[in-house]
Amino acid sequence: MNDGEVKLNWTDARDIGVEGQGWTDTVWPYDRLPAKAEAMVPEPVWNLSRSATGMCVHFRTDAPEIHARWRLREDQLGEANFSVAGFSGLDLYGDDGGTWRWVAATPNLTGKDPEVRIVDGLDGQ
Repeated sequence: MNDGEVKLNWTDARDIGVEGQGWTDTVWPYDRLPAKAEAMVPEPVWNLSRSATGMCVHFRTDAPEIHARWRLREDQLGEANFSVAGFSGLDLYGDDGGTWRWVAATPNLTGKDPEVRIVDGLDGQ
């Protein structure tokens, strides 16, 4: 580690607890429907259920920076009507005295294994 370089302490979101997911018996960790639903719902519904949109993780930190890394299951990073950042990225919100405020979003991504600094310059509060 060089002088001034931040030492990162990685935490798996699944260890904290993912909110907004109805089932735990899924094919992939962030699927929206249980594995058994694949045989019961139309293929377009099943495909949409593979999106983690709307899920969130609550955490507290005194870190001056927040980084994230994740692996995308599919090669497709975006859609014609949905940006790469919105389709495959993350948003960060902060609790400002009981009011949730948007802090930052991940930049456009270029691969299936993003690792990004979402925000820096935090005061640790």
